[in-house]
Amino acid sequence: MGRFVRSLADRADAAPLSELQAQIVANVATHGWHCAVGEPTDTRPGYACSVGFWEAFEDRAHPGLPAFPEFVVFGLPPEMAQLVLWQAFCQVRDQGAEPAEGMRWPNLIQSFDSISRPVNRAWLVADCFAEALWYRRHRAGAVGAPLSMMQLFWPSRLDGLYPWEEGCADSVRVAQPLLYLPPA
Repeated sequence: MGRFVRSLADRADAAPLSELQAQIVANVATHGWHCAVGEPTDTRPGYACSVGFWEAFEDRAHPGLPAFPEFVVFGLPPEMAQLVLWQAFCQVRDQGAEPAEGMRWPNLIQSFDSISRPVNRAWLVADCFAEALWYRRHRAGAVGAPLSMMQLFWPSRLDGLYPWEEGCADSVRVAQPLLYLPPA
């Protein structure tokens, strides 16, 4: 792992970690990342968000981004969403994939391409990013580079259209908020 990985004992000067925070630190140390999952609410669809990608790949190039990004995917069942993030992690780790605006990620969901788009910084206060934001502050400190986030979009199985494309099914649009746009 990267230079920020340290043991919990190194944090003796900090407030004790909650059970969730300790689990996040342990998962990143063991697996290279943690998956934060959120159930759907009245105001947003369910999601899965990576925690720790930036640290696992901190030595990798990341043109135009302040740090290697985390990833978020919306509107899929939790197990599938976690698998999508794992597949993205593996494509970066094993194949050298470099996240970029409009990049096509093959086979993250069956035989469909997913497309990544950077999340507008104004959204990075949303509850779905709380664990990733906490971990970034915990590991990099307040003076570290700000968190970067890429949203992975999946197409409609019926027509292959993505949520920003004209004619895309409403169910696909509702399931995937367009966080590359600023909040309304």
